Amino acid sequence: MALLTISMAIAFPTLRRFFEGRTLDSEARRVLALTRHGQTRATAEGIPMVLWLDDRTGAYGLSMAAGVIEEDPRGKEFQLDEDLEFEISPEMQRRRDERLLSTRTITARHNELPTRSRRQVAVPRGASMIRLLPDGTIADTSPEYVAIRERENRDRALWLVQSTNRLQYELRDSPPDPRRR
Repeated sequence: MALLTISMAIAFPTLRRFFEGRTLDSEARRVLALTRHGQTRATAEGIPMVLWLDDRTGAYGLSMAAGVIEEDPRGKEFQLDEDLEFEISPEMQRRRDERLLSTRTITARHNELPTRSRRQVAVPRGASMIRLLPDGTIADTSPEYVAIRERENRDRALWLVQSTNRLQYELRDSPPDPRRR
């Protein structure tokens, strides 16, 4: 029993870091998958899609762009894990602060509740947006990168960065090169 206790005491810190890293990795992969899903929907349905990210509350989601349709029956909304936060590229934050979006909201129905009940999903005012165009490209107004960071250890982050050809986002474990543009 003492041997088991000693081995657990030695392994516990390593296991804890492993599981903390899994949360960051899985959340970043979910955001990346949502960008790909949005691009697929935009090209398949021929309508622009918006992946919105609210860095103040940690909420994010996918819906049709404003003005296309009143309610999006296939819209999605998610919440970042409480130990994580978004960091939006500085030029996107500056643009957002300058215009703080219009008063229109994008609404969506969330069909994935087990009871099949529906609830309205609204894009928060001031949320940053990744615009996915019907031709499969990313709008120029979309952020160059979005970092997903651990709140307590800000050095641990994954970056959702536009690829070199600017046709999709990809995950990186290091910050984007500012000279790339």
